[in-house]
Amino acid sequence: MAKTLVDLRDINFVLWEQNRLGDYLDHPIFKEMTIEELNMSLKQAYDFAVNEIAPLNAKGDVEGVHIVDGQVRIPPSYRPVYDKAIEMGGSMLSTPEEYGGEGLPTFFEVIVGEISMSACMAFTMYLSHMGAFKVFEQVGSEEIKKKYLPVIVTPECGTTMCLSEPQAGTALGDITTNATQNDDGTWNIVGNKIFITKGDYDFVDNIVHLVLSRTEGAPPGMKGLSLFAVPKYRLNEDGSPGEFNNVTCPKVEEKMGLHGSATCELIFGADGPCVGELVGKLNKGLPGMFVLMNEARILTGVQGLALSSGAYLYALKYAKERVQGVELDNMKDVHAPRVEIIKHPDIRRMLLSMKSMVEGMRALIYKGQMLVTKSLMAESEEEKEALEDQLSLLTPVIKAYCSDQGFLVTRDAIQVYGGYGFCCDYPVEQYMRDIKIASLYEGANGMQALDLIGRKVLNVQKQMKPYNDLINSIRSFFEEVERKDTKYKDKIDKAREAIENLDNLTSSIRDKALAGDMQFPVLNATEYLEAFGHAIVGYLHAEQLLLAEEKFADLLKEKGYDEASRDKLIEESDDAAFYAGKIHSASFFIDKVLPKVEAISKGIMNSGTDIVDISESSF
Repeated sequence: MAKTLVDLRDINFVLWEQNRLGDYLDHPIFKEMTIEELNMSLKQAYDFAVNEIAPLNAKGDVEGVHIVDGQVRIPPSYRPVYDKAIEMGGSMLSTPEEYGGEGLPTFFEVIVGEISMSACMAFTMYLSHMGAFKVFEQVGSEEIKKKYLPVIVTPECGTTMCLSEPQAGTALGDITTNATQNDDGTWNIVGNKIFITKGDYDFVDNIVHLVLSRTEGAPPGMKGLSLFAVPKYRLNEDGSPGEFNNVTCPKVEEKMGLHGSATCELIFGADGPCVGELVGKLNKGLPGMFVLMNEARILTGVQGLALSSGAYLYALKYAKERVQGVELDNMKDVHAPRVEIIKHPDIRRMLLSMKSMVEGMRALIYKGQMLVTKSLMAESEEEKEALEDQLSLLTPVIKAYCSDQGFLVTRDAIQVYGGYGFCCDYPVEQYMRDIKIASLYEGANGMQALDLIGRKVLNVQKQMKPYNDLINSIRSFFEEVERKDTKYKDKIDKAREAIENLDNLTSSIRDKALAGDMQFPVLNATEYLEAFGHAIVGYLHAEQLLLAEEKFADLLKEKGYDEASRDKLIEESDDAAFYAGKIHSASFFIDKVLPKVEAISKGIMNSGTDIVDISESSF
């Protein structure tokens, strides 16, 4: 079967075979759902994405977002499909049952999001509300939860997070939006926010904004920020939209990509009182917002996976259909038949590089979702904390590594098309334009690198326990592999070596920091995150390699074939072709990408301080 947008077979492989999620389905959090039922849900999401959402990608890119008579209007082509998506449940898989959802772990909503975003990222962004839901659920008072949770889960209400300001950007400590308390306990919000995704649009009756603001007398910097719920229209007692709350949108951004996504500037309180309500505790706004932010960062990594998957599969289809040139062995024969470009070595190199990276990113993101799922099943607070710490460690890697590598996959997809890839007649150039934002928003990737090395790996409070637990668990895997009979021992050894190179690099950076060189981790944080991502994905590919080897051997035995006739089996069996592809994909990544871990390590340890020593006039 031809693969379009995402490879459902690979999703099933990582979900049920690598992570063995089926072993946990008897737990109450899965609501007695079976593998067959869940697969059916994913197949429905896939069919809807291919048939309904994918055609919107180019349409919305052309139609764009506009302000008409003071109202932000998103692409009109979205409306019928949006209504169908809402009718099918939208993104309600993980919404608690008492609010009309399925109440399943977020794992499945992440996969549905991956499928939908691979079809049209801009459209899919209008369907998500779970990040805001978790903020209210986890940090809101009972009164706030009772008031807002039933409202924000309805299709008539949108949600946003409002952090960035013109003068602040990523530096949240520089936020100047102000909140002054009213006599009734509410707050009057005055300020200006920019780059607000779906900040205003015409498909909903109301939008609840989560706004970081500074209150009178608050401490300077990030410690003085509080979080407020600020609806566009104040809520009536029944939750319906009431009086206009003086939240206005003076402009929508003209962007490089994501033309169908309403990226808005919002002004609060310029034309009259703008009333907000405190969510959580005073001056504790950032921890509350990070509930949403961490969710968003993982979803940003999913965007990198989704768009690179779509770009790869479009490039693969094109390579199988585009006829140009002759095979390498016939280059001197002017009469040789012309062949599909997938037969050319450099095209195959790019396709296999894209395939291995897409599959590696999927394995990484699903590993993170397994940590979320297992934390919900934890039998003690200690176990739950350890799992959440592991997720916290991987979150900046998922966000930055997958958004960076996803962009590079779209670059290679364009290259496969040649000059046609640069033209708007084909979809891959839009994938590249759309995914670039993923490395910039939800905390630019440079900030993710600083977060990884400074707050997550070299965590003094936890004495590096989350990092050490991760490395030790990976070492346990390799120790167990030593007892297995595999013909890919050389590949496994390379994957193990990359983990040891990463750990040695981590130790060296830690030692320099402990010796007082606090500049060193900061100057090398971005390269360190790249090495970290490569090494962890290499380990996950090693897992997949051994599993695929075992499954392929079982098929040979089951079908009565031997190694000499493996090619015949691959031609006859989709499963055999899949597992053979996994073996080649993992081997390629281990051979071609993992050496970068050692190279990056050497570069970091040999680096000087030119970054800070060069004068500004010398750039």
